[in-house]
Amino acid sequence: MADPITISNFGDPVDLLLHILEPLKAKGVHVYPGFEDDMELPAVVPLISRRSGEAAFLGHDIGEMRVALLELNTITEGPDADSDCHDLQEACRKLIVEAWLNQTEVPGVGVINRITNTIIGSAVSDWQTSTGVVQYANLPAGAQRFEAVYRLLIRPPRSSKPVNRFI
Repeated sequence: MADPITISNFGDPVDLLLHILEPLKAKGVHVYPGFEDDMELPAVVPLISRRSGEAAFLGHDIGEMRVALLELNTITEGPDADSDCHDLQEACRKLIVEAWLNQTEVPGVGVINRITNTIIGSAVSDWQTSTGVVQYANLPAGAQRFEAVYRLLIRPPRSSKPVNRFI
C-alpha cells in the first residue's frame, strides 16, 4: 500500500506581510490588518487582493506552493503626504524583498519563494480601488493613499504548522 499523500497547510498571507512590515512600527508607522475607522497615520494596510486574470495566475504546484496577490496600501497626511506615501511604499518594498532574499520564515505562515511586483505603488484618489470594506467615498482631508500589488509565491513553513481547526 502506498503512503498517503500529504498536502501542505498554509497560514494567512496577510500575516506574512504583517510580520515582515513589523520593523516599520519603530519608525512611527501603524501597520493594520485591514482598514479601520480612525486609523492613526502614517499607516500601512496589506490586504489580499480580489483581482483576477493573468495577474492572479502563476504556474505552480498548488499542493506545495501558494500564490497570493496582495495589495499594499500606504496612507499618510500633511503637506508632504504624496512624497511620504512614495517613501513608505519604497520602505515596504525593501522589507518584502529582503524577506524574500533572506528566506525569512514566518512561523505558521510560510516563506516567500518568489516575488513579482505587478503594480508599483502609485497614488489613488479614494478608497474605491481597495479590496477592503469601503467606508468613505474619499480619503480624509489632507490624506494620501498609495496602492501597490505584489504577487507572492509562498512556500509552507517548515518549523511550524498553521493552526487550522478545520484540518
